[in-house]
Amino acid sequence: MRYATIEELELIFQIFRQYPEWFAHIDRYYLRQEIQKQHVIYDQQCVLISRPIQKRYHIGTCEVHNGDWKLGQFAVTQQGNPHNHLFFQQWLDTHSNSNIWLTVLPANNRAKRFYTKYGFHQQGMIHWKSISGEVWVRPIA
Repeated sequence: MRYATIEELELIFQIFRQYPEWFAHIDRYYLRQEIQKQHVIYDQQCVLISRPIQKRYHIGTCEVHNGDWKLGQFAVTQQGNPHNHLFFQQWLDTHSNSNIWLTVLPANNRAKRFYTKYGFHQQGMIHWKSISGEVWVRPIA
């Protein structure tokens, strides 16, 4: 696994553009910031944006702690590709000593099935302006 580079920004942006119903909020400015912070892992087929939690705070109704991880986004060039699972499992293995948190829209059933396969479950709710979401966690194994 490797961090994305600024030169790959447009390729990464196009992966998110494949899924406008789930990633309409992702723009080039956000991606540039996350790449510069080394929060983006990319391998031509998968892109994963995450960051370590460095202080106690709330994601919606859930309290997260220093040492936990926040999975921001995970997107792929081709859904159903076995490589996606290998990529994601490898990332999870590198964070097996941490709780991993994410948010997902209630209607995104495909994502929820995917995350359930890896031990995530809904823990709470979150509200962004006029949209509600679910907070999910994968507890320390």
